[in-house]
Amino acid sequence: MSGFFGGLCGIRGPPIIIFFLHLTCPKAVQKGTGAAITFVNVSMRVIYYAIDSTQSQTLFHADKWPLYLGVCLSSPIGVWVGGKLFDRMKDSQAMMKTILAFLLVLCGISLIISAWF
Repeated sequence: MSGFFGGLCGIRGPPIIIFFLHLTCPKAVQKGTGAAITFVNVSMRVIYYAIDSTQSQTLFHADKWPLYLGVCLSSPIGVWVGGKLFDRMKDSQAMMKTILAFLLVLCGISLIISAWF
């Protein structure tokens, strides 16, 4: 459902965040649920892009290699930092809701900025 709404509105984060705002369970359960949602979403995208690229030949562009390299290098760092922050967070619903609401605000700001440029 999150993938459907994310694709419908062109953004993937906020539907998941809204789901977690109304979910009352420990942070470890939220982490596992988020990982499962992300895994299914990314798997479906890879399958779709692999099928689509055989028809349009636009999977990768040689001039975008710095972007690909940046993503490959920064992703493991982001996972490590996120894991450390997760371990330091308290298992408090109020804190989780505050963080998720802050992320929703950031998503809204980025959408407003991208609409202007």
